[in-house]
Amino acid sequence: FGADGTMQYNVETLANGTNPLGNTSQYGTIYGNRFYTISKQGARLVTFDAATMKMLSSVSEIGGDGRAFVGITTEKAYVGTTDGIRIVDLTTGAVGDKIEGTSDEVGTMERVGNYVFATSRNDIIYVVDPATDALVTSIEASGVSGLTVARDGYVWANCGSSVMRINPVDLQTVTSDVTNSLPTQ
Repeated sequence: FGADGTMQYNVETLANGTNPLGNTSQYGTIYGNRFYTISKQGARLVTFDAATMKMLSSVSEIGGDGRAFVGITTEKAYVGTTDGIRIVDLTTGAVGDKIEGTSDEVGTMERVGNYVFATSRNDIIYVVDPATDALVTSIEASGVSGLTVARDGYVWANCGSSVMRINPVDLQTVTSDVTNSLPTQ
């Protein structure tokens, strides 16, 4: 949206003269002054200048189909793929090692305090220490399909017919049933 309220469609194509996105671009976020997009195929991780939408870099191989992105520091981020979580060097754009213990499809990821929380297709929420890039624990979460951080600081996960509240400090969980199932897609 422009300052005058007008909407522009396909700004990435207008700014670059061609469409730099991969196939099935499904996630985008601004981190720092960059806009990162994640796609399932083709240009899986594309970095744009957030103000101009000029493409800065494009990576096709990220260790699986792309799912999500979360910034860690000015030099490091994680990408969720169909084969776990990979570490990205933001200074070079290189996608590096997979975080050991993450080996399935990873969706939503959020950084809260000292941890990164990431949903897994295998009914798990991975908890990663971003200082060491080590898996701290895996929380069983049957039916998990997404998570968010609420204003109260807790991590809340959608688990179909329940919601799970995770304390981001001590990782204690409380699961509450809901009367109607929550959407999972």
